[in-house]
Amino acid sequence: MTNIDFYIAQNYVETEQAENFIRIDKEDKAIDILSQAINKANEISDLDISDKGFTLSIIADRYADLGEYDIALEIIDTIESTHMSPGLSKASSLTYIAEKYADEGRTIDSSRMLSYALDVLDSIKSGSVYRKDSALESIAYAYAKINEYDKARKVAALMQNISFHLIFDLDIPGDEITVVHRA
Repeated sequence: MTNIDFYIAQNYVETEQAENFIRIDKEDKAIDILSQAINKANEISDLDISDKGFTLSIIADRYADLGEYDIALEIIDTIESTHMSPGLSKASSLTYIAEKYADEGRTIDSSRMLSYALDVLDSIKSGSVYRKDSALESIAYAYAKINEYDKARKVAALMQNISFHLIFDLDIPGDEITVVHRA
């Protein structure tokens, strides 16, 4: 096992422990564990940007679960985003925070995070169209969740993979949102 594998495995265990503490309302213990996890994640070499980005995004998501959005965003801002894997991790965490904001009725903040996630995806220079389309689908759905249907449709139109165009459709009867998957 390499040092990177060790740090990733250790961070995974720690973030899982933090998530369990969050579930049982032991937020102080979760914060202690996440502080340790972020210190270890920062020991991952910048040469391993994919692993580091993924690890930091998981930690950011747990901080978001605690409602510590400022800390989560500080962590997210440290993730390099011009390469596919860390960029997708960053966009995923931003979309996760947007959904948390939406659940709290903070639609303006949610929309701002989704716009930021789109900017991150736009900055990715190369990589898998399928993976990028999957991130776009999540963002489109999150826009629909906060009743920004025009933005949801525009994001869905950005998908380059024809299979996503075939399986992603927003059915908006009245105020009801459903994602229709067609094969």
